[in-house]
Amino acid sequence: MGASSPTISFGAAPSEIGDASTSQPFTNVSIADADGDNVTVTISFPAERGTFPTHTLTVDSSGVYTLSGRSAANAVSFLANVTFTPGLP
Repeated sequence: MGASSPTISFGAAPSEIGDASTSQPFTNVSIADADGDNVTVTISFPAERGTFPTHTLTVDSSGVYTLSGRSAANAVSFLANVTFTPGLP
């Protein structure tokens, strides 16, 4: 039997991301990995629209944020608390 890929889903639509206040857009996310492997999560979002915390996520020069080396359950818990800060208009 081969390795299976992790899955990600939202129990409800992602939280709305506004342009005037912070938000936690990943409170309804669910991640599973049938093999129990650590997962890597990437978030792509236009930098001019705002940021996610770089002290907890790594970000590359193209604005892709990465969370890696976490169990699926740990990644879910972590993402539920990630706060988006909108960019200045």
